[in-house]
Amino acid sequence: MDKSLTSFTNIKLINLNHRQTDVAAPPLKKERPQPFAATQTNSKPMKKTSLIAPIAICLLLLIAGACRAQEAGIRFQTLTWENTLKQAQQTRKMIFLDCYTSWCGPCKMLARTTFKNDTVATLFNDKFVCIQMDMEKGEGPALAKRYAVNAYPTLLFLTPDGTLKHSVVGFMNAQKLLTEAQTALQGEETLSAYLNRYTQGERDEKFIRALLNKLYKGGRSDLQSKVATELINTFSDKQFYTRDCWSLIVYHISDPMSPILQKVIAKRFRFERIIARDTVSMFLNYALGSKANRYLWMGANNPKFNPQEFEAYTAYLKSIRDSRTPIYLATLYTAKQLIKGNYRGMVEEMKKAFWYSIFQGDDKVQFVHACMIQLSKSKQSKLIQECITWMQQLADEETTGYYKSEYMKAEATLLKALGRQKEADALTEEARRVRMK
Repeated sequence: MDKSLTSFTNIKLINLNHRQTDVAAPPLKKERPQPFAATQTNSKPMKKTSLIAPIAICLLLLIAGACRAQEAGIRFQTLTWENTLKQAQQTRKMIFLDCYTSWCGPCKMLARTTFKNDTVATLFNDKFVCIQMDMEKGEGPALAKRYAVNAYPTLLFLTPDGTLKHSVVGFMNAQKLLTEAQTALQGEETLSAYLNRYTQGERDEKFIRALLNKLYKGGRSDLQSKVATELINTFSDKQFYTRDCWSLIVYHISDPMSPILQKVIAKRFRFERIIARDTVSMFLNYALGSKANRYLWMGANNPKFNPQEFEAYTAYLKSIRDSRTPIYLATLYTAKQLIKGNYRGMVEEMKKAFWYSIFQGDDKVQFVHACMIQLSKSKQSKLIQECITWMQQLADEETTGYYKSEYMKAEATLLKALGRQKEADALTEEARRVRMK
């Protein structure tokens, strides 16, 4: 889940001040100027129809301008993936694939701003077959898997036969996108070119660092960890406990089960001597918590669930000393019931964690939202109704408007699942008002 395009024009307002002077004004002539029509000896009265022509022209110009505005920007075609490949091969153009989702804010910002830029549009419409694909619908999931897309927006530059040549992740302004497009067209500095050099055995440290930067910008977290681990393993103990190594770890390694990160967790005090303690804690909390939450978001009966990896992570958490370990373990225990499809067991694990006050504040509301979203996908109408009552109780117990509104929104999620849309909408609106109190 990487990153502004605003131009401001200064308008100088000139205020003309008319002042009286001592210079005498020229005397006014006594003759009054004759009306315009009277001064033209051969003129005819202006007809009403003479006004229609300029008005019509103005309207036509306005309509034409509106049409051009609607057509401005990159022309994304509506094609199947098979037809996209055919057209690219017939026109001998590269493919530009905008990978987005309906909930992605930066994706919408790209569409509204950068993709509308005239210079961007000229280049992309001329050099690429441009398509957009929702990665959660239709052919999207298959393409996301094929090109290892796991962050949005991801922008892919592909050869006419569909081979990945270059990729970048995140919102970017027009100049940045133009630079990436030129990189893809020229070929020497593309992600694929660097990966080819890596595959052929190039391991110079300067090159490896450049490759890691390409992988980071391209959203290839699967390869980032592998390449970064190889580089860090060449470091001496003195090189390992440095700001440079810390940066490599933070940017490229996030799995707490990796040997590198486990070494950091075991010797965190050594990094706390050179990095702020809060910074170290924030990163490790992110790494440990993200892995636990990933299981919770898997949902019920997910075929990707690996029970051996799950048990190994649970055992590892029990072996370390961290103040937030109870939160991670409670999340895993709850996720285990969910993955089995045991929604009631999931709710019981939630209540058990609340009984022991394991979750507080933001941790608690985020945990509740994740679980209620998963429950809303089930057909457990009786359990959903029970949890609606529970969400009401949690909201009543809160004195802070923000937290009260969050439980109200969780209740609204469950109401929607039961088809009670009007009640859900009304409650969501009420939650907005309560939030501000």
